[in-house]
Amino acid sequence: MNPTSAERYDDLRGILDRINGFNLTFNELSDQFIAMITFAPNAPKEWFESFMIWLSKNITANPHFYFVLCAIPWLFFELSSLNRITSDPKFRQSFICIVILLLFVIPRDIISLQNPRFTTATWCAIYSTLGYFSSKKHKTIYLLLIFLTPLIHSAFWFYIIVFVAGLVMYHFPKLSVTLLYASVPFSFLSYDLFVSINYNSLPLPSVLSNWINRYLSEEFYNTFVDKSGGSGFYWIGNLFLLIMKGAYLIIPIYLIKYKEELMKQHNLWRLCRYFIFFFAIVSFIQCVPVLGERFFWLVRIMAIYIWFKAIYPKHNWVIWLILFSCSWSIFRRYFYHGAVESSVPKEIFYETLPQAICDMLN
Repeated sequence: MNPTSAERYDDLRGILDRINGFNLTFNELSDQFIAMITFAPNAPKEWFESFMIWLSKNITANPHFYFVLCAIPWLFFELSSLNRITSDPKFRQSFICIVILLLFVIPRDIISLQNPRFTTATWCAIYSTLGYFSSKKHKTIYLLLIFLTPLIHSAFWFYIIVFVAGLVMYHFPKLSVTLLYASVPFSFLSYDLFVSINYNSLPLPSVLSNWINRYLSEEFYNTFVDKSGGSGFYWIGNLFLLIMKGAYLIIPIYLIKYKEELMKQHNLWRLCRYFIFFFAIVSFIQCVPVLGERFFWLVRIMAIYIWFKAIYPKHNWVIWLILFSCSWSIFRRYFYHGAVESSVPKEIFYETLPQAICDMLN
């Protein structure tokens, strides 16, 4: 990956600038880590990026090496999660199974390593959540990994809160179902509902209240929500987003419908209960700038996994509907002014591997 133009800002270019300007020492990194885990007022938002930049620059000055290092934990968490599908006896080398794999990884694919923080935290959370509910052993390790995700990206303070609440709500399945149905209209509520709340008055550590205020700031709204001046493509994207939300909503509804059958698979049903609650909470926060969109990516990943484990190979029309609903975002991301166009030089598609490596090293 390499920035292909300077016409607009992209995460990859910004991170390369931060790598080139990085000058923290190991002692300063250690102080930042202690500040984070002790909720100090001067704590940084997250620690993962600084540590990985420090590590990569101690090995080589080539900024591409930072992404090489970041790809290692990302691939471990993503491929370990993917293996839970491909190692299942139901998985076959068929077209629909390939579509299931596509839908499972597409929300945070390898191109999202242009900004490794959120995508690494995402797959760490997915890996840990699936492991926690699917395994009888090592639950403490999976919990620890979930609680470490804010070191990778600060947004995962939200996931920790939801995960703990989900463990409590496991004992109140009917309430989770009620929350799911009640949350659907909230996907269309105004951003002003959340911004009117004074979060500084809540008994929260300053690092958390600052994080909330940042996501609900006017700057975030103007950048990520208010796109009234956008082109017609914006409205097409909105239409497909509505279809996508409706298509994914079918999955928890199916789980509720077939709960008697799913209850025979204890671990899977525990995950399904948590997913229903998580889906509801993410629906409630859909209008929060960036946060709602980002955690809907986790909903999409979990939904496909649960669908494969609980429903597949029945009712495959749902998979085709979800694929259709994602088609516009796939087109934009890979073929029209998306992450691939801004981060992947076209030469990579026709150069030989040795030449591509030489280009990177230069």
